[in-house]
Amino acid sequence: MVCYVEFGNQPNPKGRTVVVAASANLTPAERTARARLAAHVSWAKTPDRSARTAAARAAFEQKFFDEVDPNRELSEAEREKRAANARKAYYERLLLSRLRAGRKTGVVLRD
Repeated sequence: MVCYVEFGNQPNPKGRTVVVAASANLTPAERTARARLAAHVSWAKTPDRSARTAAARAAFEQKFFDEVDPNRELSEAEREKRAANARKAYYERLLLSRLRAGRKTGVVLRD
């Protein structure tokens, strides 16, 4: 597999397309660098970032509604309230995990 990376509609500054070949001989650092390059090129070509991520954001929000009311038995207002609390709990769990990790490594994290 060969990945051709272009810079917009114009060639790169040296006047040629950058070719990144997939290889089993790449180190983990090289694979990471190649993936980051591809991500940056992809985002550079994205005209509407919000539209590109809309489906993922909607699915993330839906996760909380499904968690609190999987059978859709609650009223819309109650479902909204509970989903908001589920979302807050999710972020609090992330914070707690971050604080515990910091304690283990000796890194002091601020909230």
